[in-house]
Amino acid sequence: MFSSPNDRSRRLLKYFKNPLFLAIVGQALLISGTLFVGVILPEPKKEKVFKPTQTGPKQSDQLPESFSKMRSMDQLSPSTEAWESLANETSSLLPSPEPAPNITTPIPAFASLASTNFFQEALSGLNQFDQVQPDFELDPTVEFMGMKTTGKRILFLMDISSSVKNKIEKSGWKMTRIREEVSQSIDQFGPGQLFNIVQFSRKWETFADQSIPATLKSKAKANNWLQTSFRTTGTSRASWQKSNNGDGFLNLLQMAFALEPAVDVLIVVSDGDFQQSLPRGEGRDIDWKDIETIIEGFTDRRPTPLQIQFIGFHVKEHHQKAIQQIIAKNQGSLKVISKN
Repeated sequence: MFSSPNDRSRRLLKYFKNPLFLAIVGQALLISGTLFVGVILPEPKKEKVFKPTQTGPKQSDQLPESFSKMRSMDQLSPSTEAWESLANETSSLLPSPEPAPNITTPIPAFASLASTNFFQEALSGLNQFDQVQPDFELDPTVEFMGMKTTGKRILFLMDISSSVKNKIEKSGWKMTRIREEVSQSIDQFGPGQLFNIVQFSRKWETFADQSIPATLKSKAKANNWLQTSFRTTGTSRASWQKSNNGDGFLNLLQMAFALEPAVDVLIVVSDGDFQQSLPRGEGRDIDWKDIETIIEGFTDRRPTPLQIQFIGFHVKEHHQKAIQQIIAKNQGSLKVISKN
């Protein structure tokens, strides 16, 4: 007797719900998946590993004998002869060391600079200004208005009073030409030199608070100061300085000799006729004996003489004698300009 289709469906559904049947089907699926992943799927390609070509005998072929000696020596008491023999055998396997470079020879370009005592002092202010020129003389000879001088710390004292201005023009010069002479001298400075500029009548004005290294930047700054601040009219400014003791050339010298580092060259442009204001407003002439006393007080503390270069316009004869007497005790010269 044949069963109906509905009976067969009920019997199949009964089998599917049987736990044993479901377990068997699950195991069959797991085995099939494992075979698919491990056997049927192709193995991924492996990246090639670079192996250097051995061009000479293998280092390992040269070591066993030495290593066997080392192993045997572990069980023996150490001796100097044994270790020296082993060191000689193994040292041949090591590359030869490169020879050490010879650095005892000084660099010629800096050998001469290192022997200059002033080199360090000249470079002390470079952080404030700029790098020095690669080719230079540390303290070259400087020419100013036909007078040559060599020094390390140079100070210009420029008399711009109306009386000096009139005498300069009477001699065929101009204040602007004096200014250009100062500028040309500054351009001649080397970085081993320090300089400063002071313009004065009875009171004074300084270019810098202290003497500064003659670098490219500081020389450009000084030239700009000369063009914008140097007085060519014979008058001073109300803002100019004076010391606690008052104005005048004596107090100006004391200020100049207090600059650090101390000057060793003093370049003065004047007529040699100086005045000082008194408390009640009137003025008095300054005696050159007092000037000499101030200079002697400064030079007595110096290990070397002070060099004084005095350029005078229409200097009176008794003033000339006083200046010559001071220069004779130190160094320098006097140049008097009366006519062009």
